[in-house]
Amino acid sequence: LLVPESFGGTPRSLAVALYTSIPPAGPPAGIVVEVDSPEIQAGYRYPIRELPVLFTGDYYIWINLYMEGGGEWLPVNDVDYTGSSPQPISFDGSAIELDDILLELASGW
Repeated sequence: LLVPESFGGTPRSLAVALYTSIPPAGPPAGIVVEVDSPEIQAGYRYPIRELPVLFTGDYYIWINLYMEGGGEWLPVNDVDYTGSSPQPISFDGSAIELDDILLELASGW
């Protein structure tokens, strides 16, 4: 994950989920990983490595970074951060290396 220079606040949790379409509506098709209190800093990359990912099919990767004072199931505008893959990723059981996903301040929720 690429963390913007303008990043601020205290991260509470990070969720990496799979959706068949974005923006997400309803529950995810799968949850790849959830991280409590991730150590995320402005201007840095935050690596996500998860083995194994047991889902198969084509999915967008959706990131919710929930901050103190933010949401729990849905991001809160101007508090939490979101990011996503630009196109669906094919999960077939083999290793996948993704391009960076930029975190942005949540809006439109």
